[in-house]
Order: sequence, then C-alpha cells, then structure tokens
Amino acid sequence: MGKYFFEFSGEENMKVGIATFQWSDNYGAVLQVYALQSYLEKKGHLVQIIDFRPKPSVSVMKKILAKTPQGCIRKWEAYYKEVLFENFRNKCLKRTSKTFSFVQELKSLADKYDLMITGSDQVWNPRWISQYEGLKELYFLSFAGKNTKRISYAASFGHAETSTMEKRWQKIIGENLEKFDAISVREASGVGIVRGLSGRTDAAHVVDPTLLLSRDDYNRLVGQANYSEAYAFSYILHGLDRDVENVLQGLSDTLDLTILKCNIKKTGIHKCYTLPSPVCWLNRIKNADFMVTNSFHGVVFCLIFHTPFIALLIEGEMGAMNARIVDLLKAVGLEHWVFFTRDSVSQGLFQKERNWRKVDQKISLLRSNSIRFLEHQGV
Repeated sequence: MGKYFFEFSGEENMKVGIATFQWSDNYGAVLQVYALQSYLEKKGHLVQIIDFRPKPSVSVMKKILAKTPQGCIRKWEAYYKEVLFENFRNKCLKRTSKTFSFVQELKSLADKYDLMITGSDQVWNPRWISQYEGLKELYFLSFAGKNTKRISYAASFGHAETSTMEKRWQKIIGENLEKFDAISVREASGVGIVRGLSGRTDAAHVVDPTLLLSRDDYNRLVGQANYSEAYAFSYILHGLDRDVENVLQGLSDTLDLTILKCNIKKTGIHKCYTLPSPVCWLNRIKNADFMVTNSFHGVVFCLIFHTPFIALLIEGEMGAMNARIVDLLKAVGLEHWVFFTRDSVSQGLFQKERNWRKVDQKISLLRSNSIRFLEHQGV
C-alpha cells in the first residue's frame, strides 16, 4: 500500500473511489475508511481513496516551534499525533497519487471511476463540511462525471432531525441528495432526514463500515499485545474528560483497575494519558477489562472485541450526534448501557454480564442487510 504508488490497472474489476474524512487525525475516521476499503477489496474491486486535504501544509519547523515552551509542547503534541495517523494512512490506505486541496482540481477525477462512494462518517454534517472550502463538493460527489455511478454508504448527518439544521443547509443538502443513484445512511434517523429534505423514500439504513469486517479481520490488523496490568480504558471526545471522573472512580473502586486515559489532544506527558497509534488504540480496546467512552467508534470496537463498556452521551449543542450511539446499541439490545454524564451509574452495573453471543448474532444480521445494499449497487 502507500500514498504515491497506487494506480489502477486492468479492466476486469470495478474501479471504486471513496470520498470521506480520511485526512482527519481521528481514530474512527481512519478506521472506517480502512474497513470500507478492505471490504471492497475482498470483493475484488480496485479501490482508491480521494486524498483531499483542505488544510494547507506547513513546514515541520513551523509545526513544532512556538514563542513559549508551553506553545512548543502543544505544537509537538499536535505534530506527534499527525505523524502517528499519517503513518497509518501510508501503511494501510490506498490513496490517490495526487493530494487535492481545491475544488477545481477534483475535475480531473470526473470519469476515472466506475463508482464513487461518499461516506461513512459525518460527511453530510453541516457543522463539519462548512468549515473548509471544497468539502461540500467532495462529499456530495459534485465532481463525478456522467459515466460514474454515485452512491453513499453509511453517510451521517450528525443530526437526529432536520429541525436542528440551518434552513440554508437543508436546501443545499436536499438538492444534492437528488443527484445520487443510491443512498444509504448510518443512523435510522437519517432515513427520515433524507425523505424530509429530498422527498426520496429509497434511503437504506446500514451499519458503519467498521462493522463490515469481523473480529478476526481486526485481530490480523492489530496482532498480539501483552499488557501486564488490568486496566479500564477511557476515551472521551470533545474535551469532556472531567464529566466522567465520578464514573471512572467508581469503576476503579469496584473492579480494582488502573485507569488509562486517551484523549486525542493529550500525550503521555499528561498524567494517566496515552496517545496511541490507530492500531495501538484498537489493541487497547481489545485488551481492556472495561471501557468508558462517548465515542461512536469506541462503542463499535467494544462490541467487536467483546469489551465491557459504558457509553456516555454528549449534552448541549453537540448532543445531536448521540443518535448514532443510541441507534446502534438499540439495534444490538444494549441500550441500557447508555448514560448521560449527569446520571448516577450503579457500581453493580460494572460487574453485570453481557450476552455477547446475542450481540454477535444481531450484528451479523445488520451486516448482512448492509451487504445486500452494496450488492444491489454492483459491489
């Protein structure tokens, strides 16, 4: 694999392009596109990820130097994180040889692919795609040519209903949805959003790409890791670490576990924190005795690796993103493991058994339904 040396060859397989948040230094972002790429390759297709990066590149010196020691530390942490994720992308993702930064450049891809897929992740969330020029055109596949089939796979709006979206974005999204050959969304609520914004009634509800692969697939990716200590793994997004301290303390007291924290903005220089690579992050979840998280993909990999967990919901302005966690856990019968940070979590819950066999059966059914959607599109 690698960034610069992958080119299509041969005519016997479908050429598939993927447009998603692969450039984001986020565990879920890189692992969901890895999973979709891996699934499509298993089916014999030639896959390429559009390497679109809206952020301008800067020199290494500018990335790590600042006016104060504290500023240098913060910049070094950001650069360290960037290197970890870029190493994963170089090793595990097959990207276009050219890195794109402007909408006009995407026109060169107009009819390069038989099929273009947008998704998964929150590719249709106005909060994210409005931040950089070109993301709207990229994730609605506006650049695709007339000979290229356009579909979405497990696209997410990051909203549970249209009322939380700006009117301007409701109009933009609705107009763009009309141009797709087929639509699938990650949350059940997304089906209603598609219908409300575009009038389309054919949107399918499918699983996140990470659930298209099996536990054995991920075991091959992460290999073996030996951890001498018993630990609980905490992965909390959006700077809400303080909100879970009571839960972590109760967990530590009940199960006598070391608490290992992961925050994408903090490295090992912060007490109790670690900043692992995407593969090591998976390994930490796989080998944890318990996990506390408000991350959708944190929950997904707990289900895959049978790691006991508690899912915490986000309150306030960003609470619309909770739908993805709630929908998934309802679908597998584990919705009683969802809490708001203000809720009192009984310590007895930490020791309660999960019926992983039933969870696996429900995931298998969801996976089969999702695969049928892809097969109907020729993949």
